Amino acid sequence: MADYIKDTAVPQLFTQASMVLRSNFKDNALATSIAKGMTRALIHTGTYSFRYDNEIYGSLFTFFVMVIMKPVAEELFFRKGIIKYGSKKQVFLFSVISLFLCALTRAYAPLGIFEYMLMALPVTIAYVATRNIYVPIMAHVIFEFIDNISTVIYELARIHFR
Repeated sequence: MADYIKDTAVPQLFTQASMVLRSNFKDNALATSIAKGMTRALIHTGTYSFRYDNEIYGSLFTFFVMVIMKPVAEELFFRKGIIKYGSKKQVFLFSVISLFLCALTRAYAPLGIFEYMLMALPVTIAYVATRNIYVPIMAHVIFEFIDNISTVIYELARIHFR
């Protein structure tokens, strides 16, 4: 039990905390930019998203994909599949490649690429530090759950009461 706490639970908590801090920093930076006279429509981060149909099954499927499938697939590919252990230089190089490729799959402008590299940094550090893929997977799943649950509850309530 002590090994589980030391090897898995503690790194997962640190990773989750850093992801929340990163998210709050991004939101505060955007709010500061808006307060200085920029409108939200003028802030172009280079990111994109997808839409889904106005039905319960689509909302639940989107939630499943966003909270379970996406984090597992991303962590297995971008962390487990790309980062190879060897010398410290090799780990650093593959970590940077992993961060860049992960960002490149989500953004198409330089600011968006930099933003997503920062977003992927905590889970990459967690994987490199623990060499355990389950730590970044669970941190990513928990983060996506927190990030998406309010939208899904709103969508389901809106669809139910229309």
